[in-house]
Amino acid sequence: MVHTTPGQPGAFAFYERWSSGAHLLAHVSQPFMQTYFAAIAGLVEGELEAHWLHPLS
Repeated sequence: MVHTTPGQPGAFAFYERWSSGAHLLAHVSQPFMQTYFAAIAGLVEGELEAHWLHPLS
């Protein structure tokens, strides 16, 4: 799901759930994701950021 970021026009947040960091790393290491990252490099300002969130239990 895509979210806007209050107070930061043009900033977007994507929320994804992964079962482990290893699964996420395997996903972003796939050739199609490397192609995607290269394609968007000239379309976005700044760096992509990832933040780990932990659910409350």
